[in-house]
Amino acid sequence: MKNLIKNRNFWLVLALDIALVMCAYVGAHLLRFEGRIPPLFLSAVKTTLPLVVLVKIFFFYAFNLYRGMYRYTSLIDFMNVVKAVAVSSVTLILLILFLYGFVGFSRSVFIMDFVLTLCLVAGVRIAIRLYLLRDTAFIHSFFNKKGRTAKRMLLIGAGAAGEQILRELIGNPHLRAEAVGLLDDNAEKVGKSIHGVPVLGTVDRIEEIDVDFDEILIACPSATGAQMKRIVAACERTGKPFKTMPPLGEVIDGRVSMKMVREVSVTDLVGREEVRLEEDEIKKYLLGKRVLVTGAGGSIGSELVRQIARFRPGALGLADVGEFNLYQVEMECRDRFRSAGAGAVAHAATSVTDASVGAGARTGAAGVGSTPEGANQGMAARAEASAGAGVGAGAAAVEVAAYLVDLGDLRPTRRMFAEFRPDVVFHAAAYKHVPLQELNPWETVYNNLLAMRNLIACATETGVDKFVLVSTDKAVRPTNVMGATKRVCEMMAAAACSKNRDSALFSGNASAVAGARKIGDTAQENQAMSPFSQGGGTRFISVRFGNVLGSSGSVIPLFQQQIARGGPVTVTHPEITRYFMSIPEAAQLILQAGAMGEGREIFILKMGEPVRIADLAREVIKFHGLEPDIDIEIVFTGLRPGEKLYEELITEGEGIVPTRHEKIMVLHANECGNGDLMPSQLDELLRVADTFDIPAIKAKLHEIVPEYTPQ
Repeated sequence: MKNLIKNRNFWLVLALDIALVMCAYVGAHLLRFEGRIPPLFLSAVKTTLPLVVLVKIFFFYAFNLYRGMYRYTSLIDFMNVVKAVAVSSVTLILLILFLYGFVGFSRSVFIMDFVLTLCLVAGVRIAIRLYLLRDTAFIHSFFNKKGRTAKRMLLIGAGAAGEQILRELIGNPHLRAEAVGLLDDNAEKVGKSIHGVPVLGTVDRIEEIDVDFDEILIACPSATGAQMKRIVAACERTGKPFKTMPPLGEVIDGRVSMKMVREVSVTDLVGREEVRLEEDEIKKYLLGKRVLVTGAGGSIGSELVRQIARFRPGALGLADVGEFNLYQVEMECRDRFRSAGAGAVAHAATSVTDASVGAGARTGAAGVGSTPEGANQGMAARAEASAGAGVGAGAAAVEVAAYLVDLGDLRPTRRMFAEFRPDVVFHAAAYKHVPLQELNPWETVYNNLLAMRNLIACATETGVDKFVLVSTDKAVRPTNVMGATKRVCEMMAAAACSKNRDSALFSGNASAVAGARKIGDTAQENQAMSPFSQGGGTRFISVRFGNVLGSSGSVIPLFQQQIARGGPVTVTHPEITRYFMSIPEAAQLILQAGAMGEGREIFILKMGEPVRIADLAREVIKFHGLEPDIDIEIVFTGLRPGEKLYEELITEGEGIVPTRHEKIMVLHANECGNGDLMPSQLDELLRVADTFDIPAIKAKLHEIVPEYTPQ
C-alpha cells in the first residue's frame, strides 16, 4: 500500500476510474430515461453517487486492479475487472435495497451501469496498453513505427509455442521482427488466425504460400525426429534461412522465448518423444533437499543440475575435477538463482582438493568431461534454453556449493560430504572413452572404482538418503575395461544395500593398497568409513542407459569436425550400432528413476531402436547439404580396442520387469557374490592397478565380473 501511495501513476489511474464510475452511473440513468432524468431520480443519483464511487473503488482495489503493469494487461487482468465490477454492482444493489427499498430507483439502471462500467474500465486499460505498445507489430499498421527494417518471419507451428513466440514478437519492439503468417499440419487451423496473424496453410505446401518472408522459424518443440526431418526438408525447398526452438526436453518450465532460437542441429533430426515425468514424486525427494551432483561439469552432470533446479532443492553441491567445466556450471547456477542477500550463496569457488593425503596423492580423475572443449558442447545452448525461460518457482535463491575435488582421495571427499551434508547424491563422474581406457586401465580403476568406494563410504557415514549411480549399457557382458568397472560399480551399489548389514564391504585393509591408494591413515579412520559402521540407511540405485547425443566425445560432433575439414568421415564398422538418447531426456529419466527407487535396483532406460552408425554418418553429411560417398567419403577403420559391434541393456540372469513409467524398466540384479570377498577383491584390484600391468588388471577384473571378456 505504501508503494502505491508513492506511485504517481496510481493516483492518475485512480482519478480516471472515479471519473469513469461517475460517468457510467450517470450515463446509465441518461440511457434509461432517454436523456432526460426525472427530478425524483435525479435527486437519487446525487444522493447515491458518492456511495457508488466508494463501493466500486473499494472493490477495484480489493481485486488488485491497481497493482498490474498496464503494458502487460492480459486476459487475467480483464477477468479481474469483470469480477470487481460484478461484485461491486451486486453489493450496490443490496445496499440500495437495504437503505432505500428501491424507492426512487430504476432496476434496469443497475444492469446498464454494470455494462457501462465494465466497458469503460476495461476499455481504458486496453487503450493504455495499445498506446504503450504503439511501436510494435500489433498496431504497426496504424502507427507504422517498425518501418521496412523489420525481419518478416514465417512461423511453423500454430500451437502453444507458436502463440508464445507471436506474443513476444508483438510485445518486444527491440526484436525488429514481425510474423507474417503461420503454417501448421492441422488442416482445421488453416484460415484461422492467432493474434491477428493468419494460418496460411500446411507445411507440405510451403512453396505455395503467397506471402513474402525473410526467414522461417520452426516453433514445434514437441516434434519427433521424423517430423523434424520432414519440416526441415520443406524449409530447404524454399531456399530461405530457417531456425528452430529447442525440443521440450531442453525447455525447463515449458515456456519458450525468442532467446532460445538457434540453428537446426543434427540432434534435432534424431529427436525422441517428450518424457513424461512424475513431477510430484520427484519433488518429494528433491524439494528443499541438499543435492550433490558429481561430474557436475560434464554433459550429463550439468544437465542433471539444470533439471534438479526445477524442483527447488534446498542446496546444490557441484563436484568435479575439471576446473573449467566446474566454473562454467557454477556460473550458470549463480546467474540463474537470485541471491537471497550477502552470503546467501556460499562457497564461491570452494576447492577441497587436499594434496597432502598420503604420498603421491592423486590430482586428477573422477569427473566427466575434464576437457574444457567438448565436455560442455551444447551446454551453452541448453543453458540458454533453460535460462531464457527461467526456472519458474525454482528461481528462488538456492545455496550453490562448488567443490573442485578428486573423488579418488578419501580425505577431501569426506570433507566435502561433512561440509555439504547431502540428502541425495547423483554420481555422474566417470571416465567414458573406451579406447583410451583400454590403454590406461589403471586410471579407469582408480577413477571409477576407488571414487565409487569412497563415495559409498562417505554417503553412508553422513546419512545420505538416496544415492543414484549413473551407469552405462557397456556394463552388460562387458568387453572393455570401462564397461567392466561400471559393472563393478553396479555390484558395489547393490551390495551396499544388501540385507547383510554386518558386511565390512568397503572397510578394506588399508595396508593392502599401496601408497596413495590407502583408504585411511589410521585404523579408526578405516573403521569409520565402513558403510555399515553407522547402521547404513542409504538407498543405492543404479540407472543404466546407452549413448547420449551431443555429449563430449560422441560421434555427431566428431562427424561434424571431419565434414568441416572436407572428410573423410570415419566409422569403425559398417554394421556397428548404438542406442542413443538426448542429454535432457537422459537427465530427466535419471531423476524419474531416482524417485521410483527404494534401493538395490538397476533401472534401465528404454532407448528405442539401435541406430546404425554408418546411417547416422550419412544423415549428418546430408544435413550439411552434401552427398555421402560423393562429396564426403565414408571410411571404415575397424573396431577399436574394447569396442563391441552392438550394445545390450540387460545381461543373462537378470530379470527385467516393466515399471509404472513407460520409458523405464527395472532389473532384479544378480547376487553380487560373497560380500565378504568384495573388499579383498577390490583391494587386490587396486594393488594390481599400481603395477600398471594391463593383462593382470584385466584378469583381476574378470575374476570379479565373470561375464567380462577382455580383448
